[in-house]
Amino acid sequence: MNDTTPTSGVNGRPTNILSFRGNAAPKAAFGAPAPKATLSDQAFEADFADHLKATEEYAIGGKLPDGDDDCSFFRWLPEQGYWDRCSEKDMAAKALSWLRLERKDKANAGHATSCINTAVLELMGNRQCWLPKKSDRRAIVPLKGGYLEIVKPDEPSRAPAAGGGEEVVDQDVFSPTYGQSLGLRQAILFPEDVATSRARIRVLAPSKEHGITYQVPAKLRMDQVDGDGYYTPKPLNPNSKFGQYLDLFQPDLEVRALLQEAVASSLMSICFEKAFFLVGSGSNGKSTFLHILRALHPRNVSLRLEKLDGTFAMAPLVGKSAYIVTETPKVLAASIQEVLKALISRDPMQVEAKRKDAYTTLPIGTLFASVNSWFTVSGHEHGFWRKVLAIPFNVRMGEKTHEGAKGGDGKRREPDFHLQITESEEEMAQVLDWVLEGALRLMERGGFSEKLPDAVLALAEQNRMESDTTMAYMADRDASYDSGVCTDKTAIYADYRQYVLEELGKKPVNAEDFWKRVREKFPEAGIYQISHGGKKPRVAEIRIAGIKPLRDMADLETPV
Repeated sequence: MNDTTPTSGVNGRPTNILSFRGNAAPKAAFGAPAPKATLSDQAFEADFADHLKATEEYAIGGKLPDGDDDCSFFRWLPEQGYWDRCSEKDMAAKALSWLRLERKDKANAGHATSCINTAVLELMGNRQCWLPKKSDRRAIVPLKGGYLEIVKPDEPSRAPAAGGGEEVVDQDVFSPTYGQSLGLRQAILFPEDVATSRARIRVLAPSKEHGITYQVPAKLRMDQVDGDGYYTPKPLNPNSKFGQYLDLFQPDLEVRALLQEAVASSLMSICFEKAFFLVGSGSNGKSTFLHILRALHPRNVSLRLEKLDGTFAMAPLVGKSAYIVTETPKVLAASIQEVLKALISRDPMQVEAKRKDAYTTLPIGTLFASVNSWFTVSGHEHGFWRKVLAIPFNVRMGEKTHEGAKGGDGKRREPDFHLQITESEEEMAQVLDWVLEGALRLMERGGFSEKLPDAVLALAEQNRMESDTTMAYMADRDASYDSGVCTDKTAIYADYRQYVLEELGKKPVNAEDFWKRVREKFPEAGIYQISHGGKKPRVAEIRIAGIKPLRDMADLETPV
């Protein structure tokens, strides 16, 4: 073979003395000067980026809602049917493997990293290479073998026509009487014949376009799919291990339904902006429930709330669909609350790992925490309490909740009971169907109900009292607004401090935070300065048991 004989090269291009690759140019024939390195010799990083695009297997996060860039790589797994998040080591290994095949002279860790950096810029500059965005209105549960989408047929929307004419319906609706869809006008003529809208579960083929980045480890059971492609969950068998567990530890059916919807929300691609705290003392089934939750979310992470505001706290959460908290601090600092609210809402989060550049990504997980006793929070904004939902676990092992309750055997505990559920395909199929029933209710209702079970409301009130020393003080002292009293502010705060230190054994808040909470509790109460005994104390229109007001109109109205 002479120097000009074409040979197999990179991307099928010939390699010879006029177009070559290598660290140095080959010696030219007949003593001619060696040609300069071509552009392609210096562009192996771009060739790697072209390779990623050509395979159509890889995507990059793309633009986030806040305009920041998500530079995470994802690989489509056709057999599993979802986009798998690639770690930096995954991509570096991919680049090194490609270099060994296509540019062996460049095959080292440094050049592999260079390939990845170039690929980030190349794919970010091409919108078609971005990860498809998940719809925040479509409730999809990705299973092995297919997706399940919880859908609610749109109800007819009526609005007065221009000029006060006949109402217009924007779509057809189904008539049970006629067994067909009614047209735009017929639906108005027969309003009582319109079927009630019901959520259903339909089967979808796995597709890149849905942007799904996780999978629930349960098989899609085609024997539960009808001819129209709709899936019907089977009722839970009360004699199953999971049925016995619920019967023992969640006998309150309203609370059980809320727990059911909580798990359902974690499997759906919609963000419901809720975190769930399982509250109760020991031996009450919380650990078993968390084991079942982990089985539904193999990509889970153990989270420590007290470290949530740390520099590297977000890195372990990337790509995880469930955040599990088993220990909570006694006090939840304001900085932790702010991070927690953003995490629950799945706002864009900055991620920083050691010796790595920071980047921004969207969290996809739902937080579940096991709590023996409620913690103190430093901030009491409505936004925080709206996002936190406490679910009581009040039954301890061995306590019969009602006649015929199953699952308990005196005070004897069954070791590793959860394995009888999580390692049984039949039991996990029942768990999934139970969860899907909760998903149907969520979709039908459009979210969690504003009317919570009485036990949940009572627990929430108790938690607020335990976490807010100001609220606990005002409740214990029967504090009330009274426009006829002038109570010394200094005396009120001093009494509050003594109450918190001696009776609650906690740390009181400072005066500024205390009066901020008082104003929230009694917005109509005036706070002003008066003249009294040659001094000018500041007073509040609040009556406190045990503190004599400086002025009290009731004393003047008392008959002699």
